Amino acid sequence: MLAEIGAVLTSGGFGAITGLIGGLTQKWMTIKSQKLDNEHRLNMARVDLAESKLEREHAKDMADANLEQTMTEGDIARDVADAGALSSSIVMAAKDSGVGWVEGVKHMMRPVITILLILQTEWLLYILWGKLGGLEAMDATVLLELFTHIIKQVVFLTVTAVSWWFASRPSRNK
Repeated sequence: MLAEIGAVLTSGGFGAITGLIGGLTQKWMTIKSQKLDNEHRLNMARVDLAESKLEREHAKDMADANLEQTMTEGDIARDVADAGALSSSIVMAAKDSGVGWVEGVKHMMRPVITILLILQTEWLLYILWGKLGGLEAMDATVLLELFTHIIKQVVFLTVTAVSWWFASRPSRNK
C-alpha cells in the first residue's frame, strides 16, 4: 500500500495537480503583492497630494503676505511723499512774497477772522437772547448745563487758537 501511495504521489497526474496548486499559489501571491504595492502607491500619491496642497497653500499665504507688505510699504511711501509735499507747501507759504500790501494782508488774516467770529457769535447770542426771553425764561438746570457747555467751549477755542498760532509761527532754524 505504501508503494501504491508512493506511485500515486509520484505520478504525472499528481505532479500536474501539485504544479497547478503551486502555480495558482504563486499567482495568488503575485496578485496579493501587486495589490499591496498598488495600495502603497495609492497611499503615497495621497500623501504627495496633501503635501502638494500644503505647499500651494503656503505659497499662496506667502504671496498674500508679500502683497500685503508691498501694499503697506506703498502706503507708507505715499504718506511720506504727502508729508513732504505738505512740508514744502508750508515752507513756500511762509516765504515773503516781497509785496508789502500782500504781506500786510497775510499778517492781518488771523486777527480779522478772529474778530469776525467773535462779532458773529455775539450777534447770534443777541438774536437768541431776544427770542428766548432772556435768562429769566430758562430753568435753573438748563442754565447750569448751558453755562457748563459755554465754559467748555471757550476753553476749547482758547486752547485751539493759542496752540495753533504758536505752532504755526515760523521757525528760527531756517
